[in-house]
Amino acid sequence: MTSALLVGIGNTLRGDDGAGIRVAELARARFPHLTVLCVQGLSPELAETVAQYDLLLIVDASVATTVLRVSEVTPAASGERIQSHTMSPAGILGLAATVYNRVPSRSVLIELPAVTCDFSEVLSPLTAGQVEPCLDVVGSYLARS
Repeated sequence: MTSALLVGIGNTLRGDDGAGIRVAELARARFPHLTVLCVQGLSPELAETVAQYDLLLIVDASVATTVLRVSEVTPAASGERIQSHTMSPAGILGLAATVYNRVPSRSVLIELPAVTCDFSEVLSPLTAGQVEPCLDVVGSYLARS
């Protein structure tokens, strides 16, 4: 089995924005060989960590989708501007490629629908209903690696 990293993104005090963290915490318990990080955003410092793994799974909530969305991520061109606080998944991979000359052989972004990001520690019913299917997706990628 190859080494796998799951990065859960979000803020658990902002309703559905905490979905990535919720999935990450459940994945940590369900998949003991999976390395799990919980972050509020993708910072440039993560590039070093990401470069050490063969499989990268990034889980985040998105207001741009109403269904669970899974997409492969490839490194951004080396010209992408480095942000000091948050970067795109492709930007993190591009930075890892440029600085560490290595990226995971497979990188995947899994987006859960976000209905509301108001102050709350509770996921909306739509988002909460996508947590288990998201964990199934994580499990399927781990089984392939």
